[in-house]
Parts: sequence; structure tokens; C-alpha cells
Amino acid sequence: MPKLKDLYAAYKDKGFVIIGVHTKNQAEKMPDFVKKQKMEWPIVVDDDGKTADNYKVEGFPTTILIDKTGKVVAIDDESKETIEKLLAEKGPDDKKADDKKADDKKSDDKKSDDKKGDGK
Repeated sequence: MPKLKDLYAAYKDKGFVIIGVHTKNQAEKMPDFVKKQKMEWPIVVDDDGKTADNYKVEGFPTTILIDKTGKVVAIDDESKETIEKLLAEKGPDDKKADDKKADDKKSDDKKSDDKKGDGK
């Protein structure tokens, strides 16, 4: 837990997100545990076990890193190098923003060229 807390503190402002998933086993104790451990990220309960099944979780705890596109890229790899690499990659929203900036620049360049052609 301390390593996750350190990673979260270091990278949360850079887009790093943690979502804790707890089994329904002793789920009633989870709120007290979260408070005692001072976990700042959301924790949900996997009531029907589908999340664990979908991600093929075989033991607890399991850490799954998911990239900006929703693809699982690492399991039980909490290294700073891996996280920094993932945070540096462009996701779909980043690409859309880049495309919009490029379109805006083209539009601005065209307006500038039009003004030059008018002698203004």
C-alpha cells in the first residue's frame, strides 16, 4: 500500500488514476480500512466478481495498468518507469486536441494569407 500511495502522490496531477476494486468478501470492513490507510482514490466493490473475472485476477492484491485507450498494458508492474512511459503517451483525447490545434493554426494561417492578398 505505501508504494501505491507514493505513486499516486507523485503522479496524480499528471493524469495517473487509481481505482481500487475490492471483492465482496468482507466488504463491510473496506470503508474502515480505506480510512485507516488514508487512501485518496475511489474504491468500489466487485459484488458479482465480474471485474475480477474480466481482468483474470488470480490473486490479491493485483495491480493492472491500463493506458489512455483502455488497453491493459501491464499486470503487477508498479514501476515509475512504466507509469511515466504511459503518462507520456498520447491518448485519444490528446490526439483530438492536437488535431484541433493544427486545424486552428491552418485557419489562422489562411486568414493571415488572405489579409496579405487584400493588401491589408
